[in-house]
Amino acid sequence: MADQSSPPSKRGGKDPEGTADRRRKAGPILPAGPEANEFATALMGMDQDRALTLLTGASTEGWEVSDVESFIIEPAVTRLGDLWTRGRLDDGTFRRAGALAESVELAWRQHLVSADCSPKIQSPPKRSSG
Repeated sequence: MADQSSPPSKRGGKDPEGTADRRRKAGPILPAGPEANEFATALMGMDQDRALTLLTGASTEGWEVSDVESFIIEPAVTRLGDLWTRGRLDDGTFRRAGALAESVELAWRQHLVSADCSPKIQSPPKRSSG
């Protein structure tokens, strides 16, 4: 059985049960996967490079943008909020981690745009000698 905390695109590309849509409408219904936990840890540790690497790595592995949002960013930020609400994350760390999440998400989106818009460099055709 496929890991239900991974996005539909990583479980064969389809979401026959509509899990991703239900999650977006009804809030978190699946446990945070390892990627979301790593992202939250990077945010709390103020590790911008690690956080960005996690998002760009997911994109490189073929994750859809909506899956990165739903299965990494949203659960990680929700975890930060839960920790703050329970008093396990102080106000300053919460604010800094939230600001870092916004900054990293923006950098990730800029990376996606630049990767999609970069000119494809092709070698000139080889001329046959003869």
